[in-house]
Amino acid sequence: MSLHEKFREQFVATATQRFHTITRALDGAHSNAMLDGVASELHTLGGEASLLGALDIADLARHGEEAARERRPADLRAVLDQLEVAIFAQDLARSGT
Repeated sequence: MSLHEKFREQFVATATQRFHTITRALDGAHSNAMLDGVASELHTLGGEASLLGALDIADLARHGEEAARERRPADLRAVLDQLEVAIFAQDLARSGT
């Protein structure tokens, strides 16, 4: 397994965990503190994705971060739907299926 493949595997696991943390937070009340936490998670996810070259995920994470910071939960949910698909696609690419 190449170093890039190993990092991709770790990234997919971390991205999936972050995604679930974000969606669980959004299941609760949309307080300012909760949205700030979501924005922070998305910021971190975007940076990690950029380092790996997963630019589609990085771009979506940044759009989601912006929606969270601007208190637009409906837009945030729409971005998260796309983000879930992008993370799944990374997992498929990693597993070779």
